Amino acid sequence: MSFVPGQSFGSYRISSRLGAGGMGEVWRATDTRLGRDVALKVLPPGLDDDPDRHARFEREARALAALNHSNIAILYDVEHLDGRHVLVMELVDGEDLAQRLLRGPIPVDEAVAIARQIAEALEAAHEKGIVHRDLKPANVTLTPDGTVKVLDFGLAKAMLATASGSGAVLADSPTITHEATRAGLLLGTAGYMSPEQARGKAVDRRTDVWALGVVLFEMLTGRSLFGGETVSDTLAAVLRQEIDWHRLPAETPAGVRRVLRRCLERDVRNRFHEIADVRIELEQAISEAPAASSVAATSTGRGRPSARERIAWTVAAVGVVAAVVALGLVLRGAPAASQPTTRFRMLPAEAGEIEGYPALSPDGRTLAYVVQQKNGSAMLCSHSFDTGTSRQLPGTNDAQEPFFSPDGRQVAFFAKGLLKRLDLATGVVREIGAVADSRGGAWMDDGNIIATVNSASPLIRISTATGESAPLTALEVEQGAQSHRFPWPLPGGRFLFTVTGSPGVRGIYWASPGTSEPRRIVAEPSRAAYDERGYLLWVRQGALVAQPFDAETGRLSGEPFPLADHVGSDRQKTGKNWFATSSTGVVAYRSGDQGESQLLWFDRGGRSLGAATSPAGLLEPALSPDNRRIAVCTGPMGSSGDIWLFDAGAVDRGQRLTFGPTESETPVWSPDGRWLAYSSARARGYALFRKAADGSGDEEHLLDTVQPAWPCGWTPDGRQLLFEQYGATGGSDLWLLQVDGQRKAAVYLATGANESHAAISPDGRLVAYVSDQTGVPQVYIQALPLSGSKWQLTSEGGDMPAWRSDGREIYYVGPDRVLRAVPIVSLAPFAAGPPVELFRLRTPQIAITGNRTYFAAAADGQRILVNSLVGESDDPGIGVVMNWLPPAAGAGTR
Repeated sequence: MSFVPGQSFGSYRISSRLGAGGMGEVWRATDTRLGRDVALKVLPPGLDDDPDRHARFEREARALAALNHSNIAILYDVEHLDGRHVLVMELVDGEDLAQRLLRGPIPVDEAVAIARQIAEALEAAHEKGIVHRDLKPANVTLTPDGTVKVLDFGLAKAMLATASGSGAVLADSPTITHEATRAGLLLGTAGYMSPEQARGKAVDRRTDVWALGVVLFEMLTGRSLFGGETVSDTLAAVLRQEIDWHRLPAETPAGVRRVLRRCLERDVRNRFHEIADVRIELEQAISEAPAASSVAATSTGRGRPSARERIAWTVAAVGVVAAVVALGLVLRGAPAASQPTTRFRMLPAEAGEIEGYPALSPDGRTLAYVVQQKNGSAMLCSHSFDTGTSRQLPGTNDAQEPFFSPDGRQVAFFAKGLLKRLDLATGVVREIGAVADSRGGAWMDDGNIIATVNSASPLIRISTATGESAPLTALEVEQGAQSHRFPWPLPGGRFLFTVTGSPGVRGIYWASPGTSEPRRIVAEPSRAAYDERGYLLWVRQGALVAQPFDAETGRLSGEPFPLADHVGSDRQKTGKNWFATSSTGVVAYRSGDQGESQLLWFDRGGRSLGAATSPAGLLEPALSPDNRRIAVCTGPMGSSGDIWLFDAGAVDRGQRLTFGPTESETPVWSPDGRWLAYSSARARGYALFRKAADGSGDEEHLLDTVQPAWPCGWTPDGRQLLFEQYGATGGSDLWLLQVDGQRKAAVYLATGANESHAAISPDGRLVAYVSDQTGVPQVYIQALPLSGSKWQLTSEGGDMPAWRSDGREIYYVGPDRVLRAVPIVSLAPFAAGPPVELFRLRTPQIAITGNRTYFAAAADGQRILVNSLVGESDDPGIGVVMNWLPPAAGAGTR
């Protein structure tokens, strides 16, 4: 969308085009209603692609509109036209500071006065909790009367809400340079980024303090403080280049020099903490006499660096460049202590959303990751740290959970029930074997692959040559083990893997061909990885940690230390944490909020209808038969692993129904709404319970099971409970429990495949369930009681079936995360129409965990309740740490 002079847009009449930049086009217009000239900023497309980003931008815009200061360009309003956001802003006449600097340096008194006004603008914003994040000369306008106006306040953060979905939007973002799109999309206008911003860390108001120091230095000298031919060169300068204080004019007052040194402290702890302190110091410095002493006395305490020192710093800067783009830095076996630790964030240029965990080649040169495209299909992509470029890998549709071969020349992945491998040099994709529902894989040095084939499987050894498979581990279901997953190879045929299940067994295990049984080494059920320098890596309470580890004996030593914070996962004891490592000191990870989600109502087209709950750690929502209440696992107030009840018609704090002593999960309403059935993990095995939905009375014990079990649904008369249970040798089956009387359980459906996620029809005659009997999970319909009658409802894959309360529709989620509704023509005999697409449940939007579902349909089928994540990370993309070191060895790293 672009305006034309003379065109009217609402009450605004377009006058002329003022310019264009990373934030879109800017037009001069007249507000005919109020009789004032304004600036209309047309933002890049993408904000209205989904309700979450739209709502987030609106929140940020409201915060920016609250800024009312003489040194800040005011945001008057936000309008919408043809799906595009238009910001109505104060029209500021004058030239921007970048244009002024083209004519050379600014006299000291004038430069300090400009910096003081910028500080006042920043101070006013910081008091409102807003950090600019993108302060630079182009965002500072000098008016003819001498007033300084700071523009685009906080829009860097507001636009970041749109950045994760489109490579085009990212490339146009004010916080991403166009050159950076070719070298990893590093956030921030490189020359003005603070060191912590350049490393991809979280930023606060002190990042604006740094940027103001850079701008003031440039005003005084007439040249950029940090620069280079490429983004990587510039970032290297930001991170390591010694500041040449001799470049400052001789007449620069000592007080101004002090301000600059405190603003430009790379250690954020030693930098000015508050912009108000900068303003005060600048006001005092204006009255000081120009410094007459030598530069050496007022700079770093020593003279101009020698030629040898300058060469040394040049080499250090080049080293950081190499760390950023990894041009030969990451070499197997290179001494870690000789190379600096470098952190940055890489945003792949492919349009779509990054999904799951990434993978690193053994030498750390290549990163593989999955991008969920807007059409719903997933594609495997790779990024070369040698060249700084990314590319899609053909033949990898619907890929997930990639991992490299030991030589790094091939990458294996799972797709639609198959394990495949891709030769990176030739692009040839070959099928290895069937894997119905993967939980991670690892390529061993002997050429075989070990993998998990479903959610209740031990580890399986698969031949890459023949595809033949055989069990590698024994699943100890009697002790409460649910599955073995996420293997990681170790030298000598040893390996790590993760066990899920009851608290007494879950965790990270070490296995060796020379030992009879695997041994638990860490209690957290996280994915684990091994750095061949001798460290075990895993996620503890959202932080990626490393600890010295002897791979030969499986023994830990020393203490764990953090490598990265806020590492994302798929939540709730699944172990699927979003990180990868190489054997050469390179780590890649995705940030994510593991904590809170919120139940939101959507219509059948995916438009948001409002919230049903406040944010909390929520899982597995279940609507009561009358649609008035919601039962959900894990509630607010910091409780963990209990059932809570919420009012479906109003946002409230909820009421706790269960009270431990262990986790309660998977609530299922009885047909009359009086009871809730649920399961609970015990020290050995599981148990099924029911409790009155009004909270009265104690919970009633229904059944003890050795294997993990979860309720699925009640028969209409409330006498039987259908539940899912793992078998003694792995795999899941469906059982029926007599709720009253002797409470006996009997198998309803057990085959060689996995039967799971079942739902009973409202009339009690049919069961919809998921089976992987064809290698791909599909939704089937079976008669109840069991007979020969059976129908396949899906053909392209499906999961989480749910009946509408009148039996006229079945809902399910496809592998593309599209929610579909299948119209039911007849229940007896069963007949169904073609599926109808409703809307796509985006990966960042939904909390995909639990054993049943993350959505629930209202009785009339016109509203869908979705468990939606909140607190989406401000740092999209993939964080990268190169040549990380333990605390003692890394004390001098940057």
